[in-house]
Amino acid sequence: MTEQKKTVSNSAIWSYALTQSLQTFTIMTPYAYGTLFMTTYLGINMATMGTILVIAKFVDFIICMSSGAIIESANFKKGKYVPIMELFRWVVAIGAVGQMTDLNFLPYGVKFTVVAASYICMHGSMNFLQTANYGLMAVMAGGNYTDRIAIAQKNSQISAAVGILRSFGTVPLIT
Repeated sequence: MTEQKKTVSNSAIWSYALTQSLQTFTIMTPYAYGTLFMTTYLGINMATMGTILVIAKFVDFIICMSSGAIIESANFKKGKYVPIMELFRWVVAIGAVGQMTDLNFLPYGVKFTVVAASYICMHGSMNFLQTANYGLMAVMAGGNYTDRIAIAQKNSQISAAVGILRSFGTVPLIT
């Protein structure tokens, strides 16, 4: 088998890898510390937290099962993936902030609703973003395995670096 010539530019590969890593960076703090924050600081008891997660994860499952079909049936002027990424990156950010916001001034039922909606916004939107990102890689590289390897390598390198930086910075920010 002969090696294929690389056709995707380095700037496109870096853009792809940075987009993936920064999306992951956005969701990791609420993902890792969200339940602790909600039970300890918001005062939501464990049974209620379990109920929130059961409901939210069921809705997330439905979104997960349908996100690929929705993206594949989309027909936007900017293409199939870019509009999805432009829209849902903001929904993820809103969900992440909503999960880590001090809601103690709200009644218990409203806290329950805001936390569940924020969880669904963040995790449900990530289903769309991840599916669109993987589809975008296939569009960028096509059948060129050299390009696919280059994209995957850079994505892994940047993700590891962002993970290390996040690990150093998260605990001091929380404490």
